[in-house]
Amino acid sequence: MLFTIAFVLGALVATVPAAAQQPGPRARVGVGCEAALAESRWIPPDFPGYLAEVARVSPEQPHTIDYMESYLHDALGAETLSAVRSGSSPFVIVVGDGPTALKRLKTEGWQLEGQVEKGSGYYRIHRAKDPAGNDTYVVTHVNGRDRVIHVQGFFKLAGLAPARLRTIGELKSWKAEYRAAFARLGYVPVFYGWPNSGVAAVMKANPIANAKWIGRRLWERMRPAKSSAEPASDLSNQSFQIIEFENGKRLWLFNSMYGDLAGELLDALYEHGARNITYFGTAGGLNEAQRVRDIFTPKEDFDPGTGESRPVGVLKPIPGVPVSGRYVRVATSNTETQAWLDDSVKNGVDVVEMELGYFIALARAHPELNARAALVLSEVLRGPNRKDMRSWSSKDTDPLAPEVRSALDATLGATGKKDYAIRAVRKGRF
Repeated sequence: MLFTIAFVLGALVATVPAAAQQPGPRARVGVGCEAALAESRWIPPDFPGYLAEVARVSPEQPHTIDYMESYLHDALGAETLSAVRSGSSPFVIVVGDGPTALKRLKTEGWQLEGQVEKGSGYYRIHRAKDPAGNDTYVVTHVNGRDRVIHVQGFFKLAGLAPARLRTIGELKSWKAEYRAAFARLGYVPVFYGWPNSGVAAVMKANPIANAKWIGRRLWERMRPAKSSAEPASDLSNQSFQIIEFENGKRLWLFNSMYGDLAGELLDALYEHGARNITYFGTAGGLNEAQRVRDIFTPKEDFDPGTGESRPVGVLKPIPGVPVSGRYVRVATSNTETQAWLDDSVKNGVDVVEMELGYFIALARAHPELNARAALVLSEVLRGPNRKDMRSWSSKDTDPLAPEVRSALDATLGATGKKDYAIRAVRKGRF
C-alpha cells in the first residue's frame, strides 16, 4: 500500500460552467473521511523534530512492513542510512515545489553538493552545506502534508533523533494550475490513476479498430526512460493521457497522486465540472480471510478520532464488485505499527488506504456527484494469507481487467466494442 494506486472515471455534465504543538485532529494516525477533507493542510513553516503522527511511532515497535531494513535502504539509500545511524549531520526537509525549494536554499547561501543514490520515492536527498558551512542533508520534492508525514516516517523508522530533523517551507497548492489546464482542454471524462491499465482496457475492447494505436503504444514503452534532471517545477514533468473516440467522446487518464495531493486534484476535477467519478485504488487488508487482489467497495468508514464508524452511503456499486468492509484512511504505511494494527482490528477495520477518504468526503459534500469506488488489496497485513506490499507489481493488475472494463462501461455508458474505437491518443500537460 506504500504507493496507493487509484483511478477516477468522470463523465462531465455539459451544463456546468467552465516549532509548535499540534492541534488535536492533526495528531491522529488515521482520520475519518470528513476530517480528512476539513483538516487543514497547513504545517508550521519551521518545525523541529517530528509531526505528531510520526512522533508516536517507535523504531523498536513491531511493524506491519516486512524486511524493514531493505525497505529503508530502498527509500533512503545506504549513504543516508549510514549518516542517520553513525553520523551527526542534521537533516532538513524543505516542503513545497522541489525546484522552488532548491532556488530558495541557494539564495539563502546553502551549497548543494550532489544527490544521494537511493531506490524508490519521488523525493530527493541532497548532500549540502548550510550558510555556516556545516554538513547537512536536505530533502526536496516533498509536497502535501501526507507526504511530509511519509518522508518523516522513513527517518523515524531509521532511528534519526528528533533533534537532528527540521521541516521548513510551505505546502504548494496546484489547484489553480489544474483548473487552468482543464479549462484549456474543455469538459471530458476522467480516468485517474492506473493509466496503463485504463489505456490497455480501452484498446483491447476493440483491438481491430485500435491496432494502429496498440502498435504505437508498444513502441513507446520500448523507448528508453528520460533522465531524472531537475524539472522546472514538480508539476512540469507530469502529464496525463487523452483518448479521443470515434463516437466523439474523450477520456483523460491520470497517474495517481499521493495522499492529500490526490484530494486536491479530485477537488479541482469537481470544480471543473466532473459529476460522474469512479475511483479505483490499492489498499491493505486487515482481515485474516482476505487475499491479495480481493476487490470491493467499502461499506463503512471508521474515524479513529471518535471511535465511530458509519455507512459510506454515497458510493454507487460497480457491476461485479461486492460492497463490504470497514475502511480507515492513514497518511502513510510508515505509521502502521503492529500496535496500530491490533487497535484497528479491535475496531473492526477491514481495509486501510491513503486517498479514498478524500473522495468519500467530496461525495458526501456534493450529493449530486455520481460517485463509484473500488479498492483492490495489494497486501494483507495478518493471517495465513499475509503478503507484503512490495510483492505487488503491475502483473497483479492483469486479472482485474474485467473489473476495469466494467467500471469503464458503467461510467462511459459503453455498450459494445464500437464505443471503444479510438480516433486519437495524445498527452495533456499542466
